[in-house]
Amino acid sequence: MLKNIVKPTLLIQSSNDSLAAPEIGAYMAENITDSQLEIIEAEGHCLHMTDATLLTPIVIDFINNHNV
Repeated sequence: MLKNIVKPTLLIQSSNDSLAAPEIGAYMAENITDSQLEIIEAEGHCLHMTDATLLTPIVIDFINNHNV
């Protein structure tokens, strides 16, 4: 199913995620065309809730660079 994603995709993963190993993010990035994987130096799985200030510039940059 990942190969069917045809839109620019930003993948964000914490460096210490208890629910998703780094290999999962890498696998997704390898199998989604035009994807970008960002590893955030943070703890946990729900970065949008625990470290939103770290995510904001990354998301804004991605949107600006991909005309999303």
